[in-house]
Amino acid sequence: MCGDVPPPPRVGIVGTRTPDLTGIETARLLAREGVGRGWCVVSGGAAGIDAAAHEGCIHAGGRTIVVSAAGAGVAYPPIHADLFSRVLGQGGAILTEREPGQKPYRGSFLARNRIIAALSDILVVVQARFRSGALNTARWANKIGVPVFAVPGSPQNPLHAGPNALVSSGEATIVLDLGTPFGASPGKVDREVQGLLDLDELHGKVLGLLGTQPASVEELACMTGLEPGPLLRILLHLEFKGLITRDATGACLKRLDHRQGSMY
Repeated sequence: MCGDVPPPPRVGIVGTRTPDLTGIETARLLAREGVGRGWCVVSGGAAGIDAAAHEGCIHAGGRTIVVSAAGAGVAYPPIHADLFSRVLGQGGAILTEREPGQKPYRGSFLARNRIIAALSDILVVVQARFRSGALNTARWANKIGVPVFAVPGSPQNPLHAGPNALVSSGEATIVLDLGTPFGASPGKVDREVQGLLDLDELHGKVLGLLGTQPASVEELACMTGLEPGPLLRILLHLEFKGLITRDATGACLKRLDHRQGSMY
């Protein structure tokens, strides 16, 4: 991690790497609206909508988090080196779970999407094609109980296919104006699961139930009495901390080395 992680509430803003001018301006304005209401902006540091969201936040005097698909010390894309410097200079953070110096690959972009979702109190999808990383992020958000919003557009424009699909399937709430997402309560996390950046008693309880033998999410839910959404957030946090890992089936087990990850 580089910089300081701003506290909640946090809005994730994601979308295509190839937006049109309307998409860029929408992402910038959403970020500014969020900053004006006291929200931190989270995105992936990529070209297009991500960069517009980070820039809109910085220009409004806010703090933003870049969740990078590359290792610490690697600016990706390289053209964003100056943007990342401004993120840190304004009190934001660059987070990664990859080793220092590692370059990104296809899988690391998909992997970082779950981190964007987990750090966000709400998630907004601006422009995205029907098959895109932004929709992958939205589905992670839905899985862990993060409210998802989508900016709709013409069905004739493929850049709006993703947000339109999320709205029509009921996976996202339509954004009618820039203030719509920020009417959502930032307190989506159950009181017992608050403090995402610290291992509280409940995180410790879940970790204590795990050994070197894999346990499925369903088994852990039965043992803890937690609903799947809050439980998945705890498991993601423990995974980011480098305290647990998953086997090929997705079941969880404690890491033997307990080596701290680079997220926090």
